[in-house]
Amino acid sequence: MLTIKNPKTFDWANMALSDCCEGNAADSYFTLKLFNLIEEKIKDLGMEKLLTKLIMPSLSTFAEMEFEGMQVSESKLDEVGRHLRVSNIEEEDNLYAFKQLVTSDNLSSNNDLIEILLPERVLSSCTLLIAQGKVPLRSLLQLLNYY
Repeated sequence: MLTIKNPKTFDWANMALSDCCEGNAADSYFTLKLFNLIEEKIKDLGMEKLLTKLIMPSLSTFAEMEFEGMQVSESKLDEVGRHLRVSNIEEEDNLYAFKQLVTSDNLSSNNDLIEILLPERVLSSCTLLIAQGKVPLRSLLQLLNYY
């Protein structure tokens, strides 16, 4: 399998054709294995239409973007980054208004999240959903506050 330590400094132009072919073959092989793994899940979730009508037709656009690159305004990117950092800090600060949290809780820590949620025995399955990113912590805390 083709492994490259630093693609920015690798000499792609002088790469042996056999190495290139081997790398492409490995890429194709593992892509097919991944597809076979998720194909059934896509069907089970009823997402075939989404895949065929939206995602597949957009692949050529994404491939073109990957090949050609895209122009990005560094100043706008910095501006958006600053906005998101502030917004994320504000959202996390708002979570501390819930009685289940104290200021020493680290919401980025799975261990702290378990400590926050496990005293409520009903939440053992919810803890797993939060850890998997399927349920936002804020929604769960709002639900707990309601009851």
